[in-house]
Amino acid sequence: MEKYFGQGRILVQSFPLGLEWSNLPLLKAYVVMIHDWLGYITAPTSARYNLNPGTSIIASAPKNATKASAEVLTPRGKRIPLTVTSGDSNSIFRYMQTQLPGMYRVRFTNDGAAAGDVPFHVAQDSAESNLKMLGTAERDSLLEPAGVHFSGEVAKLNPANETAPRREPLWGLLLAALVALLAGELLMASRLARQRAGFAVSGTMM
Repeated sequence: MEKYFGQGRILVQSFPLGLEWSNLPLLKAYVVMIHDWLGYITAPTSARYNLNPGTSIIASAPKNATKASAEVLTPRGKRIPLTVTSGDSNSIFRYMQTQLPGMYRVRFTNDGAAAGDVPFHVAQDSAESNLKMLGTAERDSLLEPAGVHFSGEVAKLNPANETAPRREPLWGLLLAALVALLAGELLMASRLARQRAGFAVSGTMM
């Protein structure tokens, strides 16, 4: 039996561990079980580095940092300074905006010098992966409008979805028209230039 009590936890075991009652102490799983129970009981007083979304980051400053300050580096690379709160033995820093999953790093400085770096990992929200199979009616409502069928029959496209063949672009014709326009402009410019200058007159002296 287990229950929360105050800021701690209580674990009660109701069967004897003597060899005359059970061979549990002789099994390899016994040590693992005791270790897990101790970890479960002492979890409220231990530091947590693997967090769920929305869980506060609680970091203690190093003991030798008398003038400690801290900042948190979010998964998006944003640096946010943290405010110190009083603790039993040293300064404690808290950060509560952990809705974004990823790696957070709390970096300590002592009088301007680096004093420590503590990583915290916020896991993905388990509710985001709560997937379930679609029913037949739901699947058909999504696939039938697109003409998708999972059967032995040959699927035919909806005639309403058929479109006219795509026409080729007119870039070639536009380029030929541009060349013809430039040639015509050159001919017209040369003709006007001759009209302004006049024609050369050739004759014989008598």
